[in-house]
Formats: sequence, C-alpha cells, structure tokens
Amino acid sequence: MPPVSIANSAQPAPFTPHWTKGNMSYFGGPLIQNIQVYPLWWGEARFQSKLEVFYNQFVAHCPMIDWIRTDYSTPRPLQIISRGKGHKGRSLKGYPKKKYLIDVKDLHPYLLQLVKTGFLKPTPNTYFPIHFAQGVSITINNAGTLVTSCDYFDGVHTTLNITSLRIPDAPYLYYGILPDCGHAFDVTTNVASHEVVEAITDPAAGLARANLVPDALPPAFPIAWNDRAAMEVGDLCADAVDWFKGTDGVRYQVQGVWSNSRMRCRGVE
Repeated sequence: MPPVSIANSAQPAPFTPHWTKGNMSYFGGPLIQNIQVYPLWWGEARFQSKLEVFYNQFVAHCPMIDWIRTDYSTPRPLQIISRGKGHKGRSLKGYPKKKYLIDVKDLHPYLLQLVKTGFLKPTPNTYFPIHFAQGVSITINNAGTLVTSCDYFDGVHTTLNITSLRIPDAPYLYYGILPDCGHAFDVTTNVASHEVVEAITDPAAGLARANLVPDALPPAFPIAWNDRAAMEVGDLCADAVDWFKGTDGVRYQVQGVWSNSRMRCRGVE
C-alpha cells in the first residue's frame, strides 16, 4: 500500500532517482536486506500458529525473495536483499482495549512504549506485522485522508520514527497493520506476503513527510522503491495470485509483485 503515516516524520531531503529500471524508481531510502519477521498478536488473532510457520516459509524458503534480490537490491548505497527468517510470534499485553483504533493516536504511543521496555527490539532488518483480533478497526492517514481497515485496506506496512530513543543503527520501527477482515487463511497469507515484500523494498515509506503525489518527483525521503503514482511493488499487482510449496509440504498462497526487470507482474518463480 502507498505511504500512510505522516506523523513523527523524518526531515525530508531532496533526492534525484539514480537507479531506475522498468516501472519502479529508487529514491534513496533504506531497504530491509535480511528480513526478520516477528509477528505480534493483538488479542485473539486468528491463525497464529499457522501464520508463524507461513512467515518463515515465505521469507526463508520462497524463491520470490531471490528474484526480488536481483530486481531491487541497490548499488548506491549498496543494499543486497537476501532471504530472511520468521520468528515465533508474541501476544501483546497492555494494549488499548478499544474496538476503534487510530494508528497515530493509539498504536504509536503503545509501540514506542514496547520499544522502551525492551519488549520490541528493532533493528534495520526487523519487521513486526501486527495481526488483530476480529472486531478491531484501525484508522490510518493515507495521503491526508483518514481511511479505515477492511473498508479501504486489508493490510498495510508503515513506520514509526524512534530516533529519540537513540538505538544504534535503528532509527525506525517497521511494522504492519493486519486487521481481521474475515478472510480465509489463504487470503490472509496473500495479504501478509504483499506487506512483507513492500516492507523489504520500501520499509520507511510511512515516514515521508508529504505522501507521494502522482507525477510529483522527487518524493520525500526516505522513500525507497516507488513509481510516479505513489504505488509500491505490490500495489501494481494486487490481483496477481500465486502459490508456493514450503519445505513443510504445505502450499501457501502469496501475491505476485511487480518485476522491474521483466516489466510485468511476477509470481513465485
């Protein structure tokens, strides 16, 4: 999904695209080079044990990560994408007991506190997808418009600026908002894979001071891979469905994403 959060923004910096292929351009932001996925459960989120397995199978064993490495690693600065690892999920405690949440008002202070207490340990490679229990609605800021989960989005990855905490090499917390929109497990993994790939290729998008405006370049730092219409690699291929067989013998549904080298949507292989 395009950048969604304009709170806690990093200072914008002018940047000219210097690594452009196909439909996507690179705008100087960081990549997640060796993704480490730590799923978080907000309340009684469904599919917890199955999602733990899926995340590891996807980032550690799916061939899609290999061609994403070829298409979206960058030479300047040198950032090489590689396969990662999925870790055991953790149940959240002490979260706001609300059915209607606002990302900036409710999630940001809570996540910041989790970092301060050491419950979350962000690094340049960590990604924390938050899976919510059914009945919890999350509102986010999308280019100046407030939009609500399941009505407008089924998942989104975003960013929290934690520079004030002075954690070495970790100025940002990369996280995902995965509401329960009533989907079956296969669709849930499809959405989750979309956000994982976009977290890898554009992890700090949520910190752009001004969200992308179509045909307005350059976008605000720290955008990484985007096109001129504020679309990320998964957004261009929202209807592309593919499957891969994990090392556990299970077939998992994932979403195809944009290949810059082939200039089309591409699946697992």
